[in-house]
Amino acid sequence: VLHGCVSALGMMRGAFKKEVGQLLAGPLPPLLTALAGVISVPLNVEDSGDIGCKLEAFKCIHLICQQFKSLATPHMPALLMGTTKFFKDAITTYEEVTVHGNDDDANEVDSDGAELNLETLMSQVAEFLLMV
Repeated sequence: VLHGCVSALGMMRGAFKKEVGQLLAGPLPPLLTALAGVISVPLNVEDSGDIGCKLEAFKCIHLICQQFKSLATPHMPALLMGTTKFFKDAITTYEEVTVHGNDDDANEVDSDGAELNLETLMSQVAEFLLMV
């Protein structure tokens, strides 16, 4: 839901740049702080809900930083610290599960049909880091 709202606001930004900027100026800082908190919590690869939550957080962060650069810029240090902490903590697990093939579970999917697995999550993290 959040990703869809941010996406719609991003599209409206072209015609209503000033209004959208004013609308987001208040709620965006606490939202980015909350998203940074979500990605800072250690990952539980056994819980597809945790993977889905972090995947959605990274998608939203990516979209916000892409669509609303000037509003997101002051929050980039916290977002990047959370992202690098997440990446550092998850890389060993990623290597074990994905590279060495120690993942015996069938991949679950979210309501949009996207796979909820560590590989998808790490791809989203890499996409965000490449965008920055």
